[in-house]
Amino acid sequence: WIFLAVMNAIVAPEGEMVRVAGFDVAPGALAPAAWISLRLGAAVAALGWVVMTTPPQRLVRALARRGLPAWSQYLLAASLAAVPEARRRAREVLDAQRSRGLSVGGGPLARLRATLALAGPLMVSLVTEAERRALALDARAFDARGARTSLTEVADPNGERTLRTVMWGLTVGLLVWGLVR
Repeated sequence: WIFLAVMNAIVAPEGEMVRVAGFDVAPGALAPAAWISLRLGAAVAALGWVVMTTPPQRLVRALARRGLPAWSQYLLAASLAAVPEARRRAREVLDAQRSRGLSVGGGPLARLRATLALAGPLMVSLVTEAERRALALDARAFDARGARTSLTEVADPNGERTLRTVMWGLTVGLLVWGLVR
């Protein structure tokens, strides 16, 4: 967000300019940058809320039931599972490197050297895992056409359906209000 404010004040100036550290800066451009930051923060918070409160399996099954293509379902599920998987792999690589005598403590330069020693094996293992998944998907005719079935049905209670309708209505209303205003 700080980067956004700085770039907005330097690259897209509005109003009079002030010289700061050799750059022409427009203080009036900071307010639009703040609004953009708030919108971006709200979008990230909303996405985080959905991810934290909805189990990935249920989200993917519900989207499948509504006709989301299989590749999109997999992309969403794999994205949600990627961070915990990468953390697990990083711990494994760190433990392996420690068992070989790598020191991960010390000052900033020592930690940077340790991080570089971890990055190579971690990236190789993540790429290998991605290739393994791609081969498995290809072997199972992942991109095959035809109707898909689900092992479990996703419940859609009336309360959730009503809440979803109200939220869509509020979203459309706010968009229209933002365009008319």
